[in-house]
Amino acid sequence: MARGRGARGCGGRGAGGAGRLRLRFAAALAGDPGPQGGGHGAAPPGGLSLHTVPPNLLRPLALIVEDDVQFGGELQRLVRGCGWEAEWEPDGLIALGRLALDPVPQLLLLDVELPGLSGWSLYGEMMASARLPKVPAVVITKSIRSYSGPLAGILDYLQKPTTDRAAEAFTATLKDHLRTRGELLRAAGR
Repeated sequence: MARGRGARGCGGRGAGGAGRLRLRFAAALAGDPGPQGGGHGAAPPGGLSLHTVPPNLLRPLALIVEDDVQFGGELQRLVRGCGWEAEWEPDGLIALGRLALDPVPQLLLLDVELPGLSGWSLYGEMMASARLPKVPAVVITKSIRSYSGPLAGILDYLQKPTTDRAAEAFTATLKDHLRTRGELLRAAGR
């Protein structure tokens, strides 16, 4: 399965990329700050932080967690077209580890139905961990279902489009979220 890392010039991953990321994630959860140095600006327990765009990034960063290669690529193009950086990860466990690394994404586009670690499990782990930043999320799923878990930080639930009309509505809604979130980040002192 192809993997993309976004517009930051990282290219694809070699064969050992996933293993190295898992090791870095394990070290971060154990309290070792790793090569990036001190913390990630995590919110107080139960809170959601507004991470500003790090000075080394010119645009805000969205982490796309989607196992469908074609749809993940489409989301990446859409996000970049709205003036954001975009990283794409098809694996929930690796995406969870990515949250422990700098730069911290300012938005999470999260598919619910992932192999291995589901989107809901990823979100729950992120919200429960004192060591992970609390990144606002737009949940993307094949069907909108009720959910009784923690909902703090979820900006919206979007159903994956199956028709042209649904695709237009999905795109318009996601662009609106990207525009609004970008304005909030700029106002926060980006």
